[in-house]
Amino acid sequence: MASSTPRATPKSGRQRDKAWKYGIPGSKKGEVTCTECTKWMTGGINRLKYHLAQIPGYGVEECSKSTPEIIREMKAILAENDMQKEERQKTKEAMVAAMNPTLSTSGPIGHTRGRQSLSSFGDNEGEASRTRVRSNPNFFVPHNVPGAQPSLEGTGWNREKHEQTKIAASNFWFYNNLSFNAANNVYWEGLVNALTVAGKGFKAPTCHDFSGPLLETTVKNTQVVVDDQKRYWKRKGCNILSDGWTNGRNRTLLNFLVASNGAMVFLKSIDASNEIKNVETVCNLLDGVVQEVGVENVVQIITDNEATYVFAGRMLMERHPTITWNPCAAHCLDLMLEDIGKIGWVKKVVEDARSVTKFIYNHTWVLALMRKHTNGKDVVRPEVTRFASHFITLQSILSAISHLK
Repeated sequence: MASSTPRATPKSGRQRDKAWKYGIPGSKKGEVTCTECTKWMTGGINRLKYHLAQIPGYGVEECSKSTPEIIREMKAILAENDMQKEERQKTKEAMVAAMNPTLSTSGPIGHTRGRQSLSSFGDNEGEASRTRVRSNPNFFVPHNVPGAQPSLEGTGWNREKHEQTKIAASNFWFYNNLSFNAANNVYWEGLVNALTVAGKGFKAPTCHDFSGPLLETTVKNTQVVVDDQKRYWKRKGCNILSDGWTNGRNRTLLNFLVASNGAMVFLKSIDASNEIKNVETVCNLLDGVVQEVGVENVVQIITDNEATYVFAGRMLMERHPTITWNPCAAHCLDLMLEDIGKIGWVKKVVEDARSVTKFIYNHTWVLALMRKHTNGKDVVRPEVTRFASHFITLQSILSAISHLK
């Protein structure tokens, strides 16, 4: 019999778990009360799942009031969580291998931690036990295992040599005009750690190495990550995104990307400069990509709102009834802003604002005076499209109207 205690509104992101409909969070973190048998426990929502699923061995008693439906539901949730953890771990390991194949998680650098085996995650028709093993590979070489960077006392490096190394790195950075934010890139830390492990005698890769064998190795490692991602296309379906643009040589290029399981994969780019841009041609191009990914794997195709793509998308849906076509939301909003900008009084306001901004930015002393009163803020806010820029600039002018006056 379910408890009549009123449900508390979950506060944290973790409490959005499906199992919270059978639990009441306590006043302290990790406290929860089962709504079926009113048992109070600590350990959070995960322990409640084992309690409701009647799985022994996890420091909690089996729920005496749990129904077969609840047991199956909790076991399904636990199995799904286990599968997601394994998938995330495999993706992480593939990324580590792609970043630096020489750093292996199976040697002394990585380590594996075993977990107790879970009993029956199936329903009453069949039971299957599986051992949950969580790998915890270090993303970079740690400094407390054999083969890692020795201590300063062992190498004789001193503060002066460290400063010289930093200056050498900064010279490369500044000479190549690299962004300061690039130092936050995970690959930069991986490079530094790998260099400390390499030690004396390491020779810097040449231009030939980067454009030849190293590039080929990187392509192979990247392909491993992509192939691993393709597994989700069959299991969970995927969306195909098409983006067309024209480069500096007036070549019409079509990029195709595949989104699935929260990740995006660049599939390929097609040079459509020599193709006649009509409905049938675009439809055939989209159909070719669908065939490559697999008709049974594709859920929808997303393109921009040009008339050619609209009719091509409808034609494609006639060929493959299981696939839907949808316009790009960002392009829809851009077209809406364009149409709004054509309204008479709106167009007049945009033109007046443009005259004001032109006057300010064409006179140095006026621009300096404006920035003085606005604390260095600009009123012109360039965006991806000019229609969005117009309305963002109008908003900036409105917020700084008193300073402009």
